[in-house]
Amino acid sequence: ADGVLLMSAAPGGVAEVADLALNAADGPRDGLGLAWAGRTLAPGGPDYLDVTLPSAALTRALNAAGLATSLRGACGAGPDNRCLYTLLDAAPERPAGLIRLPTSLEAARAEHLPETGPSRLTILAGVQTAIAECADYLGETPSAAAAAS
Repeated sequence: ADGVLLMSAAPGGVAEVADLALNAADGPRDGLGLAWAGRTLAPGGPDYLDVTLPSAALTRALNAAGLATSLRGACGAGPDNRCLYTLLDAAPERPAGLIRLPTSLEAARAEHLPETGPSRLTILAGVQTAIAECADYLGETPSAAAAAS
């Protein structure tokens, strides 16, 4: 792949864009119920790796699409951080980044959670805008990048 934009779930109503990946793991289990053994992902490796997609530009694009977004250092030490760190460590020349998307208003209603998040339509608009921003960064047309994803 020319670049990798990971997307995962964030608690609450605000999207988060990671600026770095930590060489750390915490206890949460992934979708298969597996947890990382230990507190370090790559013993002897750097404490963190900077993302290689433009985090500030992704944050601006998501905000412009109407999706409240914050730029964070790291987005925790869970499965999404583990995936991002592994990608950045294995191929530092490949642009990679992480966006954590909030719970939608519709999902919150269905799960009887506080209805503080954006609508699914707003989240979709944010995702489309982020993909277009990545395509622009990679020098592709947005339509070609969307077709490839």
